[in-house]
Amino acid sequence: MSGKSVTLSARISQEDADFLASLQPPGAVTPSDKLRHLLSEARRWQEDAATYESSLARYAELAAPALRRWRQAERAEHMHSEVVRLLAEWLPETMAFMASAVPGPDDPTPRPELEALEAGLADRAFTFIDTLLRLGVTATAPGYDPEVVARRIEPVFDLLSVMQAARRAR
Repeated sequence: MSGKSVTLSARISQEDADFLASLQPPGAVTPSDKLRHLLSEARRWQEDAATYESSLARYAELAAPALRRWRQAERAEHMHSEVVRLLAEWLPETMAFMASAVPGPDDPTPRPELEALEAGLADRAFTFIDTLLRLGVTATAPGYDPEVVARRIEPVFDLLSVMQAARRAR
């Protein structure tokens, strides 16, 4: 932060004021402290999209509370879902790749970056599909509902049959 502070006055709704009052970021006590924290977080989100590593850390941080609650619920119920685990790992990584691979607004020739983005996302999507389909090799998959994959895989087979027939017809 620069050495000089600027006084800022703003009118906000009661709902926003209550939200600001309920925030408890580390070391922030006053509304000004909390607003500075929010601005710092917003700046960090914008700046962190520049690299894959920083984007991955931010998306992992964003998902962390939900993942903690999910793991606690699984432990409490003595259950585990590979489908949920796969998605929990895949989503932040894919979003981080996308955030860091999208061409910048000042890029004069974004076509190569767009092609690389498309290829990278396709790679990630098909790797995920491959991994998910492997859970359908048996009639039951490790999950809350052991048939969650098996019940959904038949339409995929139908689609693949149509695709194979179309390729043969070419």
